[in-house]
Amino acid sequence: MIGYTLDLSATQANLFLVIVALLVNVYAFIHANPQRRPIYAPTMVLCAVYIGSYLVLLGDFPERILEWSRIMRGVSLVAWVTVWIIPPLFDVKVHQERKAASDRLVTEVEERLKDAPV
Repeated sequence: MIGYTLDLSATQANLFLVIVALLVNVYAFIHANPQRRPIYAPTMVLCAVYIGSYLVLLGDFPERILEWSRIMRGVSLVAWVTVWIIPPLFDVKVHQERKAASDRLVTEVEERLKDAPV
């Protein structure tokens, strides 16, 4: 009975946290850097998939847990890429682009200062 209660509580906690994650990503999509929208959008879709899956699981808990686990293991492969691999790579790309633009501006200003009358 304790194991069942812990499993059910963990599932409910996961549902709650994925709802929070969806809301945070929606908020960020609206209010944060627009360049990051390509990161937030697929994360929001993934959150919605997890919310739906947890609701289905809770509707017939624990009888569907094995079936749910088999399906969601495939979804978790998408989650690894969408949530934990692509965002840092995207951030590095944006940082490098901004740094290159900044370096170009510094070079341009230095050239202008070099040619400026003293």
